[in-house]
Amino acid sequence: RPPQRGWAAVRLSVTGLSAFATAMAAARCEISTPVRFHWAPYGEVEALTATTPWGARFEALRLLD
Repeated sequence: RPPQRGWAAVRLSVTGLSAFATAMAAARCEISTPVRFHWAPYGEVEALTATTPWGARFEALRLLD
């Protein structure tokens, strides 16, 4: 769903994906199911998105060792 105030997205590197999801859910964000993928050149990551009620999107990525 597109943002209702223009295009807005932020990609964040996090160390605690579940803590990020908990904090964003407390702020009334919709949380996606976590996914894993290879992000060149960084390697394997686990990621999820948090979408605010007005449509802004926060992308959280955690590098996996």
